Amino acid sequence: MFRHRNRLHNVRCSDTVSAVPRRVPPLPLSDQERVELVALRRARTTERGLAERAEIVLAAATGESNADIARRLGCSQPTVTLWRRRFQQAGPAGLQDAPRPGRPARYG
Repeated sequence: MFRHRNRLHNVRCSDTVSAVPRRVPPLPLSDQERVELVALRRARTTERGLAERAEIVLAAATGESNADIARRLGCSQPTVTLWRRRFQQAGPAGLQDAPRPGRPARYG
C-alpha cells in the first residue's frame, strides 16, 4: 500500500496505465453515399431510427469518435459501433430495418 495525497493505493501512480481512447478511422464515403445519407437525414418522411443511423454514419465519416457521436445523439456506444459496422458491410442498404419475426403491426 502506498500513500498519495492522504489516500491509500495498491499501486504506485507510475505503475498505472493511462486509458487512452481508441481512435477509430473515419468511414470512407463516396459522393453518392453522402448525398443519399444527407437526403435520408433531412427528409420529413424518413423514420426516426433510419435518420439517426444516417446521422451516425455521417458523423463517423467526418472522423468523430464513437463516444462523441453517442453522447451527441443520446444513444449508446455499442449502437454507434453496430451501425458503423453494418454500413461498412452493406452500404446504405445496411441501415434499413431487418425483417422482424411475427405478425406485422396494424395501425388504425
